[in-house]
Amino acid sequence: MADYYSNKLNSDGTEASGELHVGPNLGIATVSITAGLAINDEIHFFRLFPGYTLVSMGFYFTDLDTNGTPLLTSSVGVESDPDLFVTSTTNGRSAGHLLGDYNEAFYGYEVATEENLIWKVTASAATGVAGTMHCWLLFNT
Repeated sequence: MADYYSNKLNSDGTEASGELHVGPNLGIATVSITAGLAINDEIHFFRLFPGYTLVSMGFYFTDLDTNGTPLLTSSVGVESDPDLFVTSTTNGRSAGHLLGDYNEAFYGYEVATEENLIWKVTASAATGVAGTMHCWLLFNT
């Protein structure tokens, strides 16, 4: 299992920049994926703090599974509940984005415990390759 951390987090999962947002209630993070993604790999995007209410988020990624029959499958959530927001997505099998395909738990989710927003691999890439993932997050404080 590998853990990948965005440019907003240190390798131990703590916040690197001292603040989440680069504008009013907007966070933007980039993660360099250095090898093919395998089951239980976690991509950590942001540290979420108690008092945040999540409004919207989106992901953009390069092709992370170049096989003609890709297998990469993932979930999106928080460390304590990795599929809280997205139970299963095949996004990442080709370059593209994930917008708005979230479980009802996401909309208006009030952060109660400090933890990271994560993308967790639930099925390994058939032909995994290095690439890049981006995440944006809108939230209220």
